[in-house]
This record gives sequence, C-alpha cells and structure tokens, in this order.
Amino acid sequence: MEVSRKKISILSFFLLFINLSVYCQTAGKIETKNSIVHFNGVYSMEYGLIAIQYIRFFEGGTVLTIGTLKSDKEDSKILLDKESKDIRISKGEYSIEKNIIKFTTKSEFVTVDYIGAINGDKILFTVYSQTTKHQSEDEYTFRAILDYTKTIL
Repeated sequence: MEVSRKKISILSFFLLFINLSVYCQTAGKIETKNSIVHFNGVYSMEYGLIAIQYIRFFEGGTVLTIGTLKSDKEDSKILLDKESKDIRISKGEYSIEKNIIKFTTKSEFVTVDYIGAINGDKILFTVYSQTTKHQSEDEYTFRAILDYTKTIL
C-alpha cells in the first residue's frame, strides 16, 4: 500500500506541475499583443447605411484606420499594407494591458484617440476626435482575410 501511495503522490505532483505549466504559458499569452488582437484581418464598424470604419493591427504595435463608403469595400484592402502612403489612412502605435487597448491615430486631416475593451472578436471603443471634439462609443467586429488575394469577409 505504501508503494501505491508514493506512485499516486508522484503522479499527482507531475500532473499538477504539467497543468500549472500550461496555465502559466496560456496566462502569459493572454496579455500579449499576439493573442489579444487579430492580425489576419480588419476590425470594422458600420456608420448608418453608407459608411464603414476599419481598423487594422500589426504585430509590433502599428495600427492603421480608414473610413470608407460601404460601396467601396476595396478600400479596406489599403490597410493590408503597413507601409501604405494613402492619405486617407490614419496611423498610430497601440498598447495593450490585460484586455484594454489604447492608441492615437493621426493623418493629414485628423487626430483620434481610442481606448477599448477587447472581448473575443469584438472591441468596444470610446473614440475621441481631437480635431472635431466629437466623442462616441463604437463596437468593432473582427473580419478575417479570406486568402492571399486579400479578400475581406
């Protein structure tokens, strides 16, 4: 009986160690840029019947935004190139702490502050335009890039 208790104790300790290791690895990933926001597509939010706002995150901290008409869905593809020089794009650097993401984007025309709560494939942002002084609460939903032709869902 003593031998089987030692075996069970050793086995229990080993399983606890494995579970703890997996938990620590997962917990570490939860708070990194790589696991909180998606990089393989765009986040979008519709404004009424005619407009869409897109946000694209890149590894390393770069974020791009663009507003476009719904009829111009090809415009979202502009965000696929981190080095795009399109004047309609606003650029910035994001930071993440736990599930909160913050960034300010700037273009020739506007500067906008974003602070958001990440929840799965959605981000609820408080958005403030330094240019127009307008503030809003906007929910963005992730849309994946389908393939290498860069078709967005």
